[in-house]
Amino acid sequence: MQDPRTVAGPSGVTMRWMVLVVAYILVGLFVIGVFDLLVSLGDLLMSGQFVDPFFVVGLIDTVLTLLIIVEIHRLLLAYIRQDPVIQIVINVGIIAIAREIISFRVGDYGGTSEALFGAAALAVLLLVLVLAFFVLYNTKGSDDIALPNWGETPFRDDVPDRSMGESPTATARSQPDGGERPEPGDTDGQSSHESGDDGADASGDTPTEQ
Repeated sequence: MQDPRTVAGPSGVTMRWMVLVVAYILVGLFVIGVFDLLVSLGDLLMSGQFVDPFFVVGLIDTVLTLLIIVEIHRLLLAYIRQDPVIQIVINVGIIAIAREIISFRVGDYGGTSEALFGAAALAVLLLVLVLAFFVLYNTKGSDDIALPNWGETPFRDDVPDRSMGESPTATARSQPDGGERPEPGDTDGQSSHESGDDGADASGDTPTEQ
């Protein structure tokens, strides 16, 4: 019977390729959104309506929508690389809630009580996300939170772990003959010993005069 992890490996790789396709689609949407933002800004400047708060809020809403697209694109790339995604999810939530708060209008609700309930819900959501944001940044080991490894990842370069010190290959290169390196003091002592032996041999070979 085959290992389930081996069977599930190709499906994980296929899913990451599909997520990569969605990421490129978001890039296209972002380009279209930037073009629409420039056109809207030009229309506001030409018509003189850039001082109208209603149109300014609409422009800010478009900018926040583009920021949400950027954060979702980062989220998809982090999913592909199997990097931590909690921080990006919180960023997307904060931007989305801020967009809803900026574009909040009482007329969009059926009554005052519904508008107050909606405003309170947005305030609570924003408070929770901001607290989660600060807790994530102030908690040690938050970078260890990542997605599970489903199959081999073709998008991530394998970096050798050098935390265990010098590799055996580097050690073998530093010592080609495989022997121990002589200490500097041993080399000097060996040279002086050889010089003394040469001097003794020379004194023994020289005949003494009577």
